[in-house]
Amino acid sequence: MNSLTLFLPFCLILITNSPSLTNANGSDLISQICKEPSINQKECTDILTAYPRTMHANNFFELAEAILQLSLYKAIEGQKFLRTLMKTENVPAIAQCANSDYESVITAYKSALSKLKDDPKTAKHYAIDAGDGPVSCEAALADTPVYFNFEISNLNIQMGSLSYIATLAIDKLII
Repeated sequence: MNSLTLFLPFCLILITNSPSLTNANGSDLISQICKEPSINQKECTDILTAYPRTMHANNFFELAEAILQLSLYKAIEGQKFLRTLMKTENVPAIAQCANSDYESVITAYKSALSKLKDDPKTAKHYAIDAGDGPVSCEAALADTPVYFNFEISNLNIQMGSLSYIATLAIDKLII
């Protein structure tokens, strides 16, 4: 067996496991989404590059699916946070956020994921609808006198951003 026979498979293994090469497609796709003029490019890039599934997306379908899955996960975690906060804070707006607003966000992301492959236009509408929950939650909190929670506001901002980012990604499937 000559040395070239052993060397070639070794090189292929190194190349295919190189982080810079395996992430190139995901990074490229993310930059195409995050370069849209209507979005904060740094925030968009920071959100998406922190999630490994988006970095490994090979096409816009995989990226849109990963963004929706990330969004669903963040919505579920947000609802858990709000429900925990409900136990210590006697603020009806927090209950609305946890039990109504974020429940609708979760339902919208599940629906978007279920429609993504066969009906991306409907999936986009669900992703847009997912952005309504954080807006409603923020409005309910704003109507509550003398109560402000920085963590809830940050959660609502991030969930609104994810909704918009998801719609941008799904748009790439529709065009």
